[in-house]
Amino acid sequence: MVCWTTSLAQVQSVVSTLSIESGLVAATGDSLPLWLHANRLGTVDQTGANAYLQLAGALRGRLHGSWRWEAGARMLGRRAPHATLFFPELYAGVSGRLVRLWVGRRAYEIGETAGPLSMGSLDTGLNATPLPKMVIETPGYLPVPWTNGHLEIRGYLAHGWFNDPRDTRGAYLHQKFLYGRLKVWGWQLYGGLVHDAQWGGTSPIYGPQPDGIDDWWRVFWGMAGAPDAPPADQIYYQGNHLGIWDVGLKGQIGGVALHVYRHFLFNDKDGLKLKNPGDGLLGVALTFENLPVAQVVYEYLYSKRQSGPIPPGPGRGGPGGQDNYYNHWLYRSGWTYYGRTISNPLFFPYPDGQIVRGERIANNRIVAHHVGLQGELPGRVGYTFKVTYSRNYGTYRARDAAREAGVPYFYEHGPRQWSWYMALSRSLSPQLMLRLALAHDQGAVYPRRTGWEIGLRWQRR
Repeated sequence: MVCWTTSLAQVQSVVSTLSIESGLVAATGDSLPLWLHANRLGTVDQTGANAYLQLAGALRGRLHGSWRWEAGARMLGRRAPHATLFFPELYAGVSGRLVRLWVGRRAYEIGETAGPLSMGSLDTGLNATPLPKMVIETPGYLPVPWTNGHLEIRGYLAHGWFNDPRDTRGAYLHQKFLYGRLKVWGWQLYGGLVHDAQWGGTSPIYGPQPDGIDDWWRVFWGMAGAPDAPPADQIYYQGNHLGIWDVGLKGQIGGVALHVYRHFLFNDKDGLKLKNPGDGLLGVALTFENLPVAQVVYEYLYSKRQSGPIPPGPGRGGPGGQDNYYNHWLYRSGWTYYGRTISNPLFFPYPDGQIVRGERIANNRIVAHHVGLQGELPGRVGYTFKVTYSRNYGTYRARDAAREAGVPYFYEHGPRQWSWYMALSRSLSPQLMLRLALAHDQGAVYPRRTGWEIGLRWQRR
């Protein structure tokens, strides 16, 4: 009888969630407008109409003391030009008071933003399907002893796999961050360093890359490559390194919650030393209570400088310009996964897996303004609105190659682009939600196109 009671208590302590969603996405052209496919974990095929069915669920329960376990999955079936059935998320983990460990694919944005209304993080956003990883991290921010709760820290360390079809096959992901947060007078000031690296794998040009434990240590600290690494890695550092400095401020002014955030983007040690302070993402989010507008977000993106227009010279003492964000000479598929940019979707790749002049990312010199709003209309109709205006300058390398060849470069003068999005949602029952969305692209970069989506979501409550 005692054993039976214990088992029942354990079953009752398990919390589960379950949702089913189906929908149709289509457009007037051969491809979808930006905000119908971007920042959706790679679940929507941007090359044409989609019909999809998605199942998502999660389980959480207690183990012993403060330890808990969790597991989750999201399965998507899609009829589209690139039809597929796959798991955008599939993970399991355990967590205690000071540490959390998990393994698998999991939606996890790195670099604080305003969430769904944002263009997306400059490090790891929600634009691509998550990489499979093994992660050890703190379960959120932890208080630093003897600071009376005013100072907190947060850490994260991951090892992942680039297991998609790519130029350098079988490469690894090294990823870590460390944040600090100061809480005084009702305000929160935070700052952190996010470091990513691609390493190991087999290059079609340079062959197998060093991938032992000693090489992991070199990658961890951004050290020069081992003797069996390519000569350039021996001079500079082993692997492809990138990341952001992430700083921000959160607080309350009357009934308005304020969040100001800034990502400083870096692609080498000069950027790490903040020698390109203008390159990055600036955002301001205002959250209101009991108003038709619940949140307003403005973001400004600038990434043109990249240490200047002079190409990098030989050796450490040479010029160090043209940082070429998210591209790399050895890991030529760049900061992408299954054809989508891992970070902000405005840094878009060449189509169909193309690598042009050693570059996968076609556009990484951008100036953009972005506005997002969400709230509720009369009749309990929720709404989301986003609009993005950008000027796009391609890459330094492609521009210089066109100039040398004496041919026009499409991005020379920064062609303009507008991308709009509007969605309405309404509950049909406590468990059923209907969503309608309309999006439009207009400008020189993307084809002029209008798209729509209708979706129905059931969630067990």
